[in-house]
Amino acid sequence: MDGTQGLINIAHSSGMVRMGGTKVKEDQVMLAVEHVQQRHTWDCGLACVNMVLPPSARRKFSSQLYEICEEEGFGKRCE
Repeated sequence: MDGTQGLINIAHSSGMVRMGGTKVKEDQVMLAVEHVQQRHTWDCGLACVNMVLPPSARRKFSSQLYEICEEEGFGKRCE
């Protein structure tokens, strides 16, 4: 994690306006999240999941990333 804060759109809320003044047509909820850098070229989804986890779960997820990947079969060829 690099400490950078960002916003993530996770659901829907009406009446919001995007940058440039265009009105959002669907409902949205914006969360402030801490940026999580990808470790590899293939783990963008894992980095995204990590950004929305609560801090205690984020630490556990990060410290056990390789064990989780092994358990779930990431990196193994399908046969």
